[in-house]
Amino acid sequence: RRLYNSIRVKNFSPYKKEKPKSRIIHPLLLNLTGGIFYLIASDPEDKFKIKRFRVSRLKEVEILPEKVKLKPPAILKNLDFSFGGYGTG
Repeated sequence: RRLYNSIRVKNFSPYKKEKPKSRIIHPLLLNLTGGIFYLIASDPEDKFKIKRFRVSRLKEVEILPEKVKLKPPAILKNLDFSFGGYGTG
């Protein structure tokens, strides 16, 4: 298990009609796909599932002092698709 940071964000998705709510996620990886940055993160509101958040839609980002201990997900074990810390997928 490893320690991961916690951040509070609001995800402004154009596909959702309701106002974005503040939520806490645990960032794992910054991925660049097709010229767009995505944050791969663990979502504690959904049983710590791994989700992909478009960085340009994340607003009111706050780094929290709390850390969480998680088992590294499989996506972090095989980073063949990554180059220089940024994904090329």
